[in-house]
Amino acid sequence: MENNLKEKFNSVFDIVMNNAKKLDEKKINVEHAKASASLMKQANNILCIQLDAAKFIKENKEQAKELLNEVGL
Repeated sequence: MENNLKEKFNSVFDIVMNNAKKLDEKKINVEHAKASASLMKQANNILCIQLDAAKFIKENKEQAKELLNEVGL
């Protein structure tokens, strides 16, 4: 899971850097950059949640399995 999160982070980071470059080169407008930034913030929030879940599961593997089964996940 750690590699998967790293790949997702790298993908989000690459998109952000690419959009910053395009904005500097005036290949995209400010509105497009703002919309992209909003999507990247959402993606970052999801990655943070996934990372927190991975840490929790690693630290509390058996208890986590029981709790996830109880809630149907």
